[in-house]
Amino acid sequence: MSEEAYNMLKIAKDLTYDNAVSKYSLFVRKNCYGKYCYDEYSVACYWTGRYQEGKEYLEKILNDPDFSPHKSRFLDNMNHFNNKIRETQESINALEEMSKP
Repeated sequence: MSEEAYNMLKIAKDLTYDNAVSKYSLFVRKNCYGKYCYDEYSVACYWTGRYQEGKEYLEKILNDPDFSPHKSRFLDNMNHFNNKIRETQESINALEEMSKP
């Protein structure tokens, strides 16, 4: 399910509201396109193990005034990304150390 969300949001984040509203008139909301997908996209990245990618999209909106009500949650999510990136790197380092003759 997370992989499906990732794939759908990967498309949605590159779509523009202006393009959608020019094609459709019903159920088109500005907060479903472009940067407004970055939050959910970063969460999908996290749950599919794409930690660096998710962190990069979260960084794009972290200080955006449109998202100021969510900044505390974004900072918590950033900590989760940093922890996973660190854990992954530590695992890689341990594997490399174990494979040395």
